[in-house]
Amino acid sequence: MFASIDRTKEGTRVRVSRIESAAPLARRLADLGISPSEDVTVVKNDGVNPVVISVRGTCIAFGRSIASSIVGESEEIA
Repeated sequence: MFASIDRTKEGTRVRVSRIESAAPLARRLADLGISPSEDVTVVKNDGVNPVVISVRGTCIAFGRSIASSIVGESEEIA
C-alpha cells in the first residue's frame, strides 16, 4: 500500500517511491539518504509530534509537513 510517511504506523518498513516536494527539499532529503527505492523504517509516529525514521542505520526526525512529502510502499514488520 502506498502512503506518505506521516500516515504510516510505527514499526513499518517503507520503500520510498517518490518525494513530493520542490527540488531544494528533494535534494536535501537525497543528501540524507532518502531517495526513491531506499528502504526506511518508521521509528516513531504518534500522529502529533515529528516523525522519526531510520535510514541506513541513522535516525532522523522530520516535521509532519516534510514527512508528508515522502511517499512509499509499506510493509509492516512490528
